[in-house]
Amino acid sequence: MRRNSGRAIGRMVVIAIIGIVFIVMGFLDLKDANTEPLDFNEMTVSQVESGAIVEGELLANYGAFMESYSTKYGVKTGSSTYYYVIPFGENHFMALRSTKSLDSVLEKQYDQVVAYLNYEADSFPEEIDIKGKISKMDSEEEGYFRSYLSQLGYSSAELDSYVLPYILGISSFNSHKFFFAIGGVFLAIGVIVLLVSLKSAKKAAVQQQAFNEFAATNQNFDNNQQFTGYNSAVGQDSQQFGGYSSPTDGQN
Repeated sequence: MRRNSGRAIGRMVVIAIIGIVFIVMGFLDLKDANTEPLDFNEMTVSQVESGAIVEGELLANYGAFMESYSTKYGVKTGSSTYYYVIPFGENHFMALRSTKSLDSVLEKQYDQVVAYLNYEADSFPEEIDIKGKISKMDSEEEGYFRSYLSQLGYSSAELDSYVLPYILGISSFNSHKFFFAIGGVFLAIGVIVLLVSLKSAKKAAVQQQAFNEFAATNQNFDNNQQFTGYNSAVGQDSQQFGGYSSPTDGQN
């Protein structure tokens, strides 16, 4: 029973941990959703930091500098995530991580930027409403970012002055409902697994106890039989002894 109970608790703990992870992610997303966002168009460089929630209008973008996707056995799986160069303030650049629904909108805006810079269009590019969370670039992301801008003609000194190594990840901050639902399901499954396993272990223990009692009863019965047989044998010996004595008595 202890072994079965231990296994049940082990399975429950693993499933519960998965559920708790999803619930924690839900609370983090809910916290971000309830955070008052900074105005992206009014922010200063000193306000750009990891974890900042921002909202505003994207006036332009200068194209995708990086594509991220998963592979399996060297083959691309799933959809790609694209990272764009966007302007910040008057003369700085940072990155924007797009979503699948926003990719086509950003590509359209980029085409409008190119047309405007080449004097092929008189109007400014269409603004795009954005909202998201800022995170720090890792070294690989920053490498791609600086390489792309250097191909646009910026020198190393200019990049050191203009590049902000941060990424604005687009998010609607409504994933907490999904995370809470999935987390609740895993916790419920964990409780069910525990209850079913404990019930099975209890049933097995009752059956084992009944078997042990039955075996103990049989043991006592066998012992009693052996003792009675021993007495019977003694009785037979006495009868044989008496039978031996009987002829002697007859002769006398």
